[in-house]
Amino acid sequence: MEIEKRFLTYLVACCATCSITTARAQQATALRPYVIQAEVTGTATLGSNSWSVAGNSEGANPNVLSELKWKQQAGIGAGMNVMAYPLRHWLLYVSYLRTGTVSGTATDNDYAGDNRTRITYSGHFAANHGYMDEVYTGIGYTFLLKKLVLTATGGYTATAQLNYLLPADAATPADLSSTYKNTWKGVAVGVFANISLEKKLQLIPGIAYYQQRYYAAGNWNLISAFSHPLSFAHNANGYGIRFQLQGRYACNHMFGVLAGATWHYAATGHGAETLYLKEGGTAGTRMNAAYTEALNLRAGIYVSCGK
Repeated sequence: MEIEKRFLTYLVACCATCSITTARAQQATALRPYVIQAEVTGTATLGSNSWSVAGNSEGANPNVLSELKWKQQAGIGAGMNVMAYPLRHWLLYVSYLRTGTVSGTATDNDYAGDNRTRITYSGHFAANHGYMDEVYTGIGYTFLLKKLVLTATGGYTATAQLNYLLPADAATPADLSSTYKNTWKGVAVGVFANISLEKKLQLIPGIAYYQQRYYAAGNWNLISAFSHPLSFAHNANGYGIRFQLQGRYACNHMFGVLAGATWHYAATGHGAETLYLKEGGTAGTRMNAAYTEALNLRAGIYVSCGK
């Protein structure tokens, strides 16, 4: 999946500007100090991960030597989001989500020729174990204009996912339990709109852009030539985008229910792979890229309190 550079430039420009929301829905909250709102949700996630490396550090011999893909990774979990307005105009927020993987598959393909030709190995595995942690924290500032409330936000994001390669059938070694843990860390800017459909019902669409550093550690437990538990590591720079849509219904002035969906995509540019050998040496090659994509559905409750 590729995203046009000019579209990314547009996203950065939008995210660095502000979010538009109706004044009637948010003006009172945005200007009241000491207002706190907490959300608790149950979540279901469906996602995928992939990466590939070349045969050498120049990206050749062949240009794709090995490629790993995790597909249809389904997970369930829970999350919490806390927003506070300690001063007029200012917003502080922190969010945490954890999901456990309950199903999924994976493939591992090696090639001797360029452009994924001359297959030398093809493996199919189960991937029904693992987890994902997501943390977001940051600040926002609200601008008031006649009938509009404009909010600019920025902060820090970190995501870590543990992926497994496990036996899929009798043809796979029973003691296979290889892991690949990737992390995406960096800065985020985002926008969201709070739209009042009626007195108690709100719709909240949003978008965010991330500039991140990618690091991953693999443990190929059945390859005796590799060191354990760290067999290889990946390093690269990347980016991500996130779209969300949430609906809220206020049962009263303090309590309400919510439901929503989030789609997230992230990718890296070229990076480096370092192999750690059992005898103590290392070897390196070019990491072509890493990708991740996920759809998250959630539902829960929120509680508001204030001065």
